[in-house]
Amino acid sequence: MAKVKSDRDVLDTGIKALVDALGYAGAVRFLRHFSKGEGDYLVIQQELFKGMIWKRYTRKRNNIMKGTADEPASAMQKSPTLACIRLTRPAL
Repeated sequence: MAKVKSDRDVLDTGIKALVDALGYAGAVRFLRHFSKGEGDYLVIQQELFKGMIWKRYTRKRNNIMKGTADEPASAMQKSPTLACIRLTRPAL
């Protein structure tokens, strides 16, 4: 059975992997794309995608990623949900 690592161990291992793969400057540039965000992720997600079926949700997500959604660009920065969608954009 694998030993359960502490949060600190996971953080240290992750930072080391980033630095090994990207170098110090690359790791910093990568980490700058993430922020704690504001608000309650689950509440925002429920309000944003309320009543949507999966196909409509993915269409809206794709429009947000392409920048053709109704949401203003500032919503992408303020909403953890939208930020998550933006950061999980599939490779083209």
